Amino acid sequence: MKLPEKGLQGPDQDAERVGIVFAHMRHLYGAGGGLERNRWNLANEFLRMGIKVDLLVLNPDGLEHLADQPDLHTIRLRREHPIATRIRALNSAPDSWKELLKPVILPAKGAKPLRYLRSVQQYIEGYRPDRIIGGGTQENLTLAIARSGTTHKPRLTLSEHNPLSNTLTTEKHRRLWRWRHLRPLLRRMYLQADSLVAISDAVADDLASTLDLPRERIKTVYNPVVTDVLWERIREPFDHPWFAEGSPPVILSVGRMTAQKDQATLIQAFAAARETRPLRLMILGDGPERANLERLADDLGIRQDIHMPGFAANPLKYMVRASAFVLTSRWEGFGNVLVEALATGCPVVATNCPGGPAEILDHGRFGTMVSSDPVQISEALLATIDAPPDRLLLKERASQFTSARAAAQYLSP
Repeated sequence: MKLPEKGLQGPDQDAERVGIVFAHMRHLYGAGGGLERNRWNLANEFLRMGIKVDLLVLNPDGLEHLADQPDLHTIRLRREHPIATRIRALNSAPDSWKELLKPVILPAKGAKPLRYLRSVQQYIEGYRPDRIIGGGTQENLTLAIARSGTTHKPRLTLSEHNPLSNTLTTEKHRRLWRWRHLRPLLRRMYLQADSLVAISDAVADDLASTLDLPRERIKTVYNPVVTDVLWERIREPFDHPWFAEGSPPVILSVGRMTAQKDQATLIQAFAAARETRPLRLMILGDGPERANLERLADDLGIRQDIHMPGFAANPLKYMVRASAFVLTSRWEGFGNVLVEALATGCPVVATNCPGGPAEILDHGRFGTMVSSDPVQISEALLATIDAPPDRLLLKERASQFTSARAAAQYLSP
């Protein structure tokens, strides 16, 4: 795969063209990266629809993995000097100078995605795409400001994948001056988009209230989780002694070990359930909370019944063999892993946290929803293992979250 090193090359006018922003590609082949995988599934679905797709990549990490994807045209965007970026932002959106001042022009350290303004504008003018799609707050802002300064005006679709109120008020962002003054600029730029997409009704409601946007301007498009590749990965052969016939039931959880995912509450719930019968807990993923989780398991005396092997490239083959899947997040924009678990037919228990899980499970119709309480989670897990739901019903629910459906909704007015 050869990437353009200088400038950009001319457009091919034979078919509709869509540009999709990727922060980087490494999460497609490593831990985390739900947003990147969603973008990836969307890009491949557009290809199947006969649309030309440009992947606009900000960071080169992981690009080597795309050598076997010749149909996806990859453009590595280039950064420019921060001072040049500030001047370019003002020139691109002069009517927004007041909103640009505090979050973009004055901060000593600006947001990294904004440094790609020039390269995005080169892409728009050189390839003249019909539509560009952003995902992630700073990437969205970069696309909106870039398009303001181009003569060619592709349709602009901006998508939010987490509650924006959470993003703006994280401990890290509260300390950064530019984030504290970002709302007016976001509101102005988001109103200029041709379409606004949120990955759940909960995220859409939050976006509308946080930026004081008309709710009817925001369209809910659930993540493109279910693909042909997903069904193939479910059928991959797998052998693990914990899933051998006659072994204790295995409870499975998948996710980064962070405060948001709250696996500490899960371990406490498992300890309570473990007192009533033999059980095992497997947590796939890694992250900053690993040491604390291991210490908690040791303190509760259940370390021998908990396996934390780290990131798994294919968690689906674990899900199809588990007795129950559990998600204990404090919030979720959507919850891809819930759809994946349903697709395998694995019974689900999830906390009724802000975000998408309640919508995926239809408020308890396709899985048990509980509060973030170890006792409730423990009781729900035991009840689910003793009386699992119809696995075919769960698989049918998962079929509502296909890449084909999401792609069609992204392209609709």
